[in-house]
Amino acid sequence: MVKFIEFCNQLDKRFKMSIKHSFKQPFNGLLIILGGTLSIYAFVVPGVLIYFKIIGLIFLMVGAYRASKHWVSHKDDHLDQKEKGDKDAAV
Repeated sequence: MVKFIEFCNQLDKRFKMSIKHSFKQPFNGLLIILGGTLSIYAFVVPGVLIYFKIIGLIFLMVGAYRASKHWVSHKDDHLDQKEKGDKDAAV
């Protein structure tokens, strides 16, 4: 897990990503992809148990929820302190 966090930090520096805790995003994406894959498989292949559909939809929804919650909480991370101050003063 530590190597994964270090890898994400290196990517952040290389691509000038300033979003904090961006190492959580690949996990959210993995949940979305896994849920979508399970759902598509369960709907396309006949005779698959209903549990695959349910688990796929749960993974898809949990991944989408976690990703959107992360995006909302970190939407202003790219702003510097001056811009944040101006935005807070305007509100």
